[in-house]
Amino acid sequence: MLIVVLMFERKQNLSWFNVLNWSSFSLMMNYMKKKEELICSIFGGIIMNVMWVHRGGLHFRSSYSSLETEIGFLLL
Repeated sequence: MLIVVLMFERKQNLSWFNVLNWSSFSLMMNYMKKKEELICSIFGGIIMNVMWVHRGGLHFRSSYSSLETEIGFLLL
């Protein structure tokens, strides 16, 4: 399943804000799955979060005045 995420944040914020934001979004998306799939997707989502934010291989940035838009494509 391909998920497209739009996150708006101020440039002064840390990247850990993205990790927490994407973790909560991932938990919401995977809430209706079975228990086994939910547990696997939680740990997989956390690992993909860290890679997605810190390595930056799967996101594009474009700055609009004081806001930064991140469009992330994750294959879960």
